[in-house]
Amino acid sequence: MCAAVKVNGYACKAAAAVTADDFYFSGLGGAGNTSASAYGSAVTGANVEKVPGLNTLGVSMSRIDYAPGGGLNPPHTHPGARRRVRLPPRPRPLPAQRRRRPRRRLVRVQQPASRHAVPRRRAVRGVARAARRRARQGVPGRHQGGGQDQG
Repeated sequence: MCAAVKVNGYACKAAAAVTADDFYFSGLGGAGNTSASAYGSAVTGANVEKVPGLNTLGVSMSRIDYAPGGGLNPPHTHPGARRRVRLPPRPRPLPAQRRRRPRRRLVRVQQPASRHAVPRRRAVRGVARAARRRARQGVPGRHQGGGQDQG
C-alpha cells in the first residue's frame, strides 16, 4: 500500500479504497513447512502487514506447526497478549458497514481456519446491543448475578 498517511508506521488507505479483503486473511488454514526450520517448527503470522485492517487494533495471530517427529518453538514471551481466537466450525458471512460517508457494506464469507478482523467500534457496539436485548428480555447479564438461585 502506498498512502501518504501512516499510523503506527503502516499506511492507512483512503476510505474509498477500502475493501473486504483488507480485513481478511486465509493464510492460517494451511500447514507451514516444518522441514525448513532447524527447530522442526513453522510459524505463520497474521499481522498488519498481511491484514491491513488490523492497523490500530493491536491484534495479531499466529499458527505454529510442528514436524511429525517432534519440534520446538524457541522460548519467548508475549507481554501484550490477552486473548485466544477460536476457529469457526463452518463458513459464515461477516458483514461490516462503514459509519462515515460514503456508507458501504463490506461482506466476506469466513471459511474455517481463516481470520476476519472486526473493527473495535463494531465489537463494542455489538456487546452493548446484546446487553440491551438481555435487559429487555429480563435476562440477567454477567454483572447481575448470572442467573444464580437467589432463594
